[in-house]
Amino acid sequence: MRQRIDCFLPCQNFDDLETTVTNLRGSNIVNRIFLMVAEGSASKMAVPEGCNIIEIDNMQSAATMRKIGAHATAGSLRQAWNVLLTTLTTDMFMKQAALRT
Repeated sequence: MRQRIDCFLPCQNFDDLETTVTNLRGSNIVNRIFLMVAEGSASKMAVPEGCNIIEIDNMQSAATMRKIGAHATAGSLRQAWNVLLTTLTTDMFMKQAALRT
């Protein structure tokens, strides 16, 4: 059984991430997709299908890392969590074996 990956992406505007989210959703190894948005802005955003929202103060804060750790569930109790964390806001295109555990 293949391990799955939880993905965490910074998000200011969903339109900027539409291609990346579509590509991640198309991968059978992706468990869940989290969009990290600025605190107080989640209520203004429509949550894209198949995505979850996490409100953060900034990408480099310890509080953000704790929130990622609290939401990461891919893997099992005997194994480390599998997480894709990116700080890029540009489109990501998945190539063959791009996400492999």
